[in-house]
Amino acid sequence: MTYLAVLVCGSRTLSGNRARREGIREYAAAYQVEKDARAWLWDRLGLLCGGDRRNIVIDGGAEGPDSWANEDARSLGLAWDRFHADGRDEYIGGSVPPWREPVREAKVWEHFQQRNQFMLDRLRDLRQAENADVCVIALLDPWSETKGAVWTAKRAREMGLNVEEWNP
Repeated sequence: MTYLAVLVCGSRTLSGNRARREGIREYAAAYQVEKDARAWLWDRLGLLCGGDRRNIVIDGGAEGPDSWANEDARSLGLAWDRFHADGRDEYIGGSVPPWREPVREAKVWEHFQQRNQFMLDRLRDLRQAENADVCVIALLDPWSETKGAVWTAKRAREMGLNVEEWNP
């Protein structure tokens, strides 16, 4: 039997804490959006991965959906990999070296798209080398200025990966 590898990407603007700090939206509405997004992600990961410890959740280590996915993976007892934009990698149950040399904070923005492509390539490689089932869960926010999760979901489809999206 095979296992499932899930990449979770999402707009950091979905985090109510970020909204409060940066005034992105009205606080109450922002927290409701966060609550809804977190509940949907928990349900999807639980449904897709269950408690099978062979399954792995991959994220980019950012605030919001990435961090929620990592928390959920730990709560569900799943393996996880985190690929931070600055080049750091954290993992449990995986065996992946850092995706790049660490970079200065000032240059991190230049590496988000490269990091996201690396995570998509990791999914593709797991599918090809280990016959893993793979999918991308994208939590999208129309108010996001960077559109990194949108780019990642689009790129995943171009690569023939299954994508599930959540929109507020």
